[in-house]
Amino acid sequence: ISLFFNAKKPGENELDSVDMKFLYKEGFERILPEAYESILSEIFKRDKTNFLTTKELEAAWKFVDQIHEYWNTHNNLKYYPAGTNQLV
Repeated sequence: ISLFFNAKKPGENELDSVDMKFLYKEGFERILPEAYESILSEIFKRDKTNFLTTKELEAAWKFVDQIHEYWNTHNNLKYYPAGTNQLV
């Protein structure tokens, strides 16, 4: 994460852009797992905490399918031009 701020230079009357970075790896001493390492570890340990059951997945798709079906049968979805900041 990187944010830029305009900050007054010490002892001067002018502003300078300052990059305020948060680097996760430098912010914590713990070694971070590589991509997929955590999820694969959970699979091998049979830890199902971060996984859906078949019934949960089917329920989620049933919910999403209803929204999708409504959009397909009711052509009143409003599209806004890219970059707009006003209601159409």
